[in-house]
Amino acid sequence: MDAAPPAFRSTAAHGSNRPGARLDGNLGLFRPAKAAPAEHYTRHIWRIQDGLPEDTVQSIEQSGDGYLWIGTTGGLVHFKDGVFRAYSEATGLTNSFVRSLMEDDQGRIWIGTDNGLFQMIQANSGR
Repeated sequence: MDAAPPAFRSTAAHGSNRPGARLDGNLGLFRPAKAAPAEHYTRHIWRIQDGLPEDTVQSIEQSGDGYLWIGTTGGLVHFKDGVFRAYSEATGLTNSFVRSLMEDDQGRIWIGTDNGLFQMIQANSGR
């Protein structure tokens, strides 16, 4: 059973930029296998046919639970357990062009779009 879809709340926040994953073309992520030398990196490339709303990625944030939030020119994507779940204007964002993402110290995901700043509210977690 899927959790209830999140709601979005428009507000303002302050935060610092944290280093993200290295991008290669579409959504090519490089992930070390325990800080090993560069030759031990694994490369995965995801595209629209894999579940991204757009191939153009604007930002990536790894949340405290280890999963990825991906901001694209076509919406927000949560990548969890090998599955993409996309959010757009149809699910509550007032603009699907997601330019920036960050997680604050309380584990809240902040989404910067062309039409403002939003906070992700997970219906099943109370945040």
